[in-house]
This record gives sequence, C-alpha cells and structure tokens, in this order.
Amino acid sequence: FSPEGLTVMRGGTWKGDAHACASGKRMLSGGYGRYENWGLRAALTPPEGKKPAKELTLDLGDGVTMEFIYVEPGTFVMGVENEKDGRFECVEVPRHVVGLTKGFYLGKYEVTQAQYQAVMTGNTNSLSATPSQYGNNPNRPVEKVSWDDAQVFLTRLNATEQAAGRLPAGWQYILPTESQWEYACRAGTTTVYSWGNTISPTDANWDHGNDTNQTVDVGQYAANPWGFFDMHGNVWEWVSDWIDPNYPSGSVTDPTGPASGSPRVI
Repeated sequence: FSPEGLTVMRGGTWKGDAHACASGKRMLSGGYGRYENWGLRAALTPPEGKKPAKELTLDLGDGVTMEFIYVEPGTFVMGVENEKDGRFECVEVPRHVVGLTKGFYLGKYEVTQAQYQAVMTGNTNSLSATPSQYGNNPNRPVEKVSWDDAQVFLTRLNATEQAAGRLPAGWQYILPTESQWEYACRAGTTTVYSWGNTISPTDANWDHGNDTNQTVDVGQYAANPWGFFDMHGNVWEWVSDWIDPNYPSGSVTDPTGPASGSPRVI
C-alpha cells in the first residue's frame, strides 16, 4: 500500500460478485497497485455560475473521442445499510444525506484503452500507454491503472487541452469525488443497483460464474437513468477521495474526503 494511505474505488468489477457492484459499495486500496480490474472514469468541473451544455464530446485525435454528461446539483442519500456480505475488500459507507451544490461533468463511459493511449503516449513518467491485460481492444476500459497513474493521465489531458486552447479558464479534468460518483451512479434511484434490488447477467459485467471472466467493450449494457454506462461492473473505478476513518453519519455538503491519508487495514 502507498505510504500516503488508502484511496477508494467504486462500481464493482468483472471479477467481483454481485454485492461488489452495488451503488453504495466501495473498495479500499493503496494507490500504487496495478491490477487487471482497476480503471477510471474522468470528470470535468466547469466554473461556478456557468450553465453548460448537457453533453460534451472531447476530440483526442485519430477518431478517438471522450463523451461527458452534465450532472445537475442535488441531494441524495449516500451509502448502504445492513448489506454486509463478508467480502473483506468491500466496505460499507454509512447512510447519510449528501448535498452537492455544484454541477459537474462525468464520463459517459469508463476511460477506454484507445482514450488512455491517446493521452499517455509519449509520457515522461515511464508509464505504459497500454496498461492492459486484455490489450488491443480499443473500446474496452483501460485497466491495470493505479490511482497515481490516473493523476498523470488527468494532468496530461489538462495540459494538452489547455495548450490547444480547448479548455477554458476555470475548467479542469479530475477524478470525481466519491459522493459525486455515487450520486451519478444512483441517478435518482434508492435501490441496491440503479435498475433495482436484484442483478442478472444481462445487467452488467460481473462474475456470475458463467461468463468470459474479463472486461468487455464499454456500453454493452443498458445505461442508467441519467445516461451513464457501466457504473456497475466491468472495472473498479478510482475516485479522488482518501479514506476517512471517521466517516460522517450526518448530513454533509460537497464532501471531498480528508486532505491526506494514512495507511489502514482493509
């Protein structure tokens, strides 16, 4: 685990069970690891007071694009209650009310291998531009990406778009916060998953014991009510937060997690 502490992933994975895919479940992990089911979904923050378009498409060149959907501010109940399943890596988030006062964009899909390669080719951090166990599949989500790798990806994306004059002042590509991610995942629902309280092999890419047991192209399953794909299953998705050992149980507004982390046992 990283000396800076544990960070959070959300959304479940192709190699995880049904419980891991629930809207309110999270996984804790050190940021330096790279495993075959760790990916990301980018967010984009617009300046306050600016009413943006509902959807944006970013052109990364050579026919590679990245689509974003705007999420309006709002309030929701975050977390789960009495859903213990015994899996050591899945950690409960206590149910509490979260208010998000600022709108944000979130990637319509998980970051794909083609998108990651378009941004990371030529990086000076000695990082692979194709970090995948299932390479040469441009529309599958990138995986084997650590939290720190995700920061390099986003830094390069910001720098490239700013240099090209396509990223206005005050806008920034980042990882979503844990609360932003769950808000977009739930998409106004209160059930275990965004479609209901049960899950089947036709709902998402998870390990149901009779599947290909690997990633699949993004967008193969139905979108959630707000238009986001693969919020459940396929790959775990990094969020920005460090772990808070005293997670709030009361109402909070625009939470971002602690400013830093310290190692904890999962």
